[in-house]
Amino acid sequence: FLGAIRPPRRALLLGEGNGRFLAQLLHRHPNVEVVCLDASQPMLDRARAAAPLDLQRVRFRQEDIFEWHPEEESFDLIATHFFLDCFPSDQVQEIVQKAALTLTPNGDWLCSDFHQPASGLRKWRARLILALMYWFFRRVTRIPACSLVSPDAAFLQSGLSLQERQFFEWDLLRADWWRRNP
Repeated sequence: FLGAIRPPRRALLLGEGNGRFLAQLLHRHPNVEVVCLDASQPMLDRARAAAPLDLQRVRFRQEDIFEWHPEEESFDLIATHFFLDCFPSDQVQEIVQKAALTLTPNGDWLCSDFHQPASGLRKWRARLILALMYWFFRRVTRIPACSLVSPDAAFLQSGLSLQERQFFEWDLLRADWWRRNP
């Protein structure tokens, strides 16, 4: 949805990861200022390395999301890609509420994450993949989540409305475009 949203002036990337989204954001929107927030310095280093050489518009902040204080910052774009799935439902609610406070009226939130289809072979395939994934990542990275939680209720409670949703990989992955209601 990066091409569908209004050109953002300020963007907040939570848990940016490998930097591919950051690179695309900077390429498509050459005037955007970006804050990348991640608790992991190695992940911030990877994002920095993947981004274009012109990083004057990007601030990399190593900070735990639960310790982060937005300091009256405002953003017209927030992106969480494969980030919210690392947390249990109460923490997803807290993260979304906290970050949504910084989102401007009519601001956009792009969220990509895993998804569990409702029925059929796709459901059973996703259940197996997700169970293995959570088992592995709980042991290796110590993520607090033990199962997938949909952030939809948290987005709706924070005054956002779903603009569009797309599914990929037998509905195992989904990409959402949410917008803050004015």
